[in-house]
Amino acid sequence: MIDSQLVTLWASDVTSSDSSEAMFYTDNGGIDRLGSVTDTSTIVYDPDFSVSDGGFTVNPTVYGTVTISNVGDAICLDVPAAGDNMGNWYGPMSIPLTANTVYIVRARVNGTQASAGTVPFWDMIIDNYAAVGTYPGLNLFGGDMMILDNEGGANACFNKPSTNGTIITWIWAPAAMLTTAWNNATTGPFATAVGANRDFRFQFRVMDLDSAGLSTTGNLDSGRLCMNKLEIRAVPYSAFTFTNEFSQTSLSSSNMTVVSYGPTTGSWGSGICTLSAPGTTDDYTMVRPGDNVYDLGIPTSIPDNMPVVWESNAVYQAVFEMSAPTTTDENNPFDVYWIGLDTVTNELISTSFITANQNLSGMPKSGPPQEFVAFMHGNNTTLSSGTNFGRLRSRLDIGALSTLNWAPNTGQVRIHSIKTNKATMPSIPALP
Repeated sequence: MIDSQLVTLWASDVTSSDSSEAMFYTDNGGIDRLGSVTDTSTIVYDPDFSVSDGGFTVNPTVYGTVTISNVGDAICLDVPAAGDNMGNWYGPMSIPLTANTVYIVRARVNGTQASAGTVPFWDMIIDNYAAVGTYPGLNLFGGDMMILDNEGGANACFNKPSTNGTIITWIWAPAAMLTTAWNNATTGPFATAVGANRDFRFQFRVMDLDSAGLSTTGNLDSGRLCMNKLEIRAVPYSAFTFTNEFSQTSLSSSNMTVVSYGPTTGSWGSGICTLSAPGTTDDYTMVRPGDNVYDLGIPTSIPDNMPVVWESNAVYQAVFEMSAPTTTDENNPFDVYWIGLDTVTNELISTSFITANQNLSGMPKSGPPQEFVAFMHGNNTTLSSGTNFGRLRSRLDIGALSTLNWAPNTGQVRIHSIKTNKATMPSIPALP
C-alpha cells in the first residue's frame, strides 16, 4: 500500500444524524481502492444536555466565585479573573466498568475568550465514589485530565461559533487493569457481590487557581466554559497496539527521581527502586524519570526528564512495573497510586489512580512485577517555540493518608521499570 486516507462520512436530517468511516488507499500497483473500517467501540455514556442538564448535578460546594449554569444545550462554568475559584458539575454514578476495557472520552467545550492565556484552567474527572445513593461506589479508582491554556493555547477552548467549540480527547483506563488481582472474579471489582458499585461517573470542573502559578499569564484567565457534547466509548484493550518510546529497566538514583513530602524513603539495588511506606505519618511521594534537574532556559537539560516527543493526536501509555517484596508488604500498602503522563508546559496532564479499597485488589502484589498503566491523548502539541518544550513523560505519585484508614501504610513497594509507549488507537466514528 502506497498511501491511505481515512474519511468520515456524516449525514443529518436536522433531527438526527449518523456517521461512518471508510478507508481510501492506493495499492502498490497505483490503483485507488475503497476499504472498510471496523468499529470495535461501544458508546457507554452520551448525555443529552438539553434534557435535565443531561442528568448532571451542580456540586453545592464552590470555592471562590464560580457561576454554574445551563446555557442553551450546555452545562457551563464561569469564573472571574482574580482569585482561586473552583466549581463543578457531576454526572450520575451509572457508567459501567468492564474488564480489559479502555475508555475514550471526547468532550466539546466552547469558551468566551479569544486570546491565548485567557481561558480558565479546567479538567475532566472520572471517579468511583458518590457517597450517597443505593450504589455509592467503592472509591477504588478514577482519573483526571487537566487542560491548561499555556504557552500559546494549543488546546485552549476558545469561542468558536462555527464549530461550537474545541474537542478534547482523553483516554482512560483503571491503573491496575492488567493485573491478576484486579481481575480476580471473587475479590476484585468484578466480583458478583460488588454489582453496580463498580460503576463510575464523570465530572466537569473549572480550577481557576491563580495561587498555583501554573500558567505564564497569571490571573488573566477568566470567562465561561460550556460543555455542549460528551461521549464516552468503551474499547477492548486488545484493539490497541503499542510501540515503545522510552524504557528505563535498570533504575538508579541517577536516572530516576524520588521526591517525598514526608518520611517515605527510597533505596536502590539490582536495578530496582524500593520505597518504604511511612506508617502513621501522612506522605506524598513523586517518582519521575531523569535527574529532576532541568532548566527550561537550558534546553539540553530537558530530554532526560521529559524523554518522549509530544505529537498531536498521538496516544501514549505510561507503564510502571511494580511489586511488593513480601506478602506482608502487599497487605500493608500505601493508600493511593496515581499513574500518569504530563508535558513540559503543563498544558496536558492525564492520570489514573487506584486506592487500597476492595480487598487491596488494585495494589502491587508479591511475586513477579505487575504492570500499572495510564493513557494520554496528545490532542494538539504545544505551540511554544521553546526548544524541547514539546516533550512528555510518564509519572507516578504515591499517597499515604492516615486519616483514610484504608491501609496500615507500613509495607514496601518495588519499582522495577518506567516505560512510555505510543499506542495505536482503533478507529471510531467522528463526534457528531
